Amino acid sequence: MFIETTPNPAMEFHEVTDEECTDLNVLLKMKCKNLLIEIDRLEGRWMMLRFSYLTIVFLPASFIAVIIEIFCTETF
Repeated sequence: MFIETTPNPAMEFHEVTDEECTDLNVLLKMKCKNLLIEIDRLEGRWMMLRFSYLTIVFLPASFIAVIIEIFCTETF
């Protein structure tokens, strides 16, 4: 991820101690990991939603086609 690999210019400030710098780097890595997990979750949700919409459209059409086929084969 871009944020995780790009150096933070605020960490080069002279008043930031090494301990604060390492704490902030750990926090930044944790937040980046959380963002990546959330992105994966949202992409998975989008795929499930798209599958649901396809099912909503094609399942009733398939059911109606089967009913019409049953009536057509019984009459002929």
